[in-house]
Amino acid sequence: MPAPTPYRNGGLHDLALHPDFDNNHWLYFSFNQPGPKIGDNQTSIPTLMRGRWENGRVEDVEELFAGEPGGTSGMRIAFAHDGTVYMTTGAPFGTEAQELDNVFGKVLRLNDDGSIPADNPFLGRDDVHPAIFSYGHRDQLGLTVHPSGTVFAAEHGPNGGDEVNLLVPGGNYGWPDTSYGRNYDGSKISELPVERGIEQPQVVWIPSIGPSGIMFYDGDAFPAWKGNLFVGSVRYGQINRTGSLERVVLNENYEELRREKLLGQLHQRIRDVIQGPDDNLYVLTDGDEFAVLRIAPN
Repeated sequence: MPAPTPYRNGGLHDLALHPDFDNNHWLYFSFNQPGPKIGDNQTSIPTLMRGRWENGRVEDVEELFAGEPGGTSGMRIAFAHDGTVYMTTGAPFGTEAQELDNVFGKVLRLNDDGSIPADNPFLGRDDVHPAIFSYGHRDQLGLTVHPSGTVFAAEHGPNGGDEVNLLVPGGNYGWPDTSYGRNYDGSKISELPVERGIEQPQVVWIPSIGPSGIMFYDGDAFPAWKGNLFVGSVRYGQINRTGSLERVVLNENYEELRREKLLGQLHQRIRDVIQGPDDNLYVLTDGDEFAVLRIAPN
């Protein structure tokens, strides 16, 4: 059997532990599995899978949810406080993000067994995919749950217009009809970046920073950073080797107050950031070193 043809953003994307992992050992992962080839284009199927971590390996792997074949884009997953799973999909090109009969350019919400939650916002509408929680997203490479339970996603704009969005049930986030970014030739995507009925981002970057993993810090190792949003960046303004870790200070309504750029002197592509059990920050880079960095108090 010939090896599958490589294609953009195919394969494994994200990992998440079940909230009761200590007892059930379930490890969840998002996966762009190969779909049918249409002409010269290889399609992929956004898929949520899980397996049981036993004896140093993943066993009992099963497919929980699969969308329809389409384009490939980033997929992040996160468990909310109510035990449901959020999964992002992208639609950087085309109009799928505004079309509610498909999973692309959406945030999906599922039960931990892959079924559809009974309180999903569009459940019961025949013309809408029941897994959709929000739509109008471009390419989402960051997803996190605030300690309060509010869910946030980071989204790539095209040339500028990167966003961090607070997700609300049934919300439309505008893509591709409205954007703070521009096309890659410099032309405007929309005359105005705002429109009635479109959810506005909590944080916007112009020019782009290529946002990756995001998290809210709630540890004790850095008391001054408590409640701050951390956003990985792979590059600034389309210039290579300008990635960093951005610290964004928000008020009690999640509105931006100020920002600080960290680790820029390392000239690395920051792919993810998490808070460890020791309350230090752990940062994953994507470059020559593919390093895991630890940020600890001095």
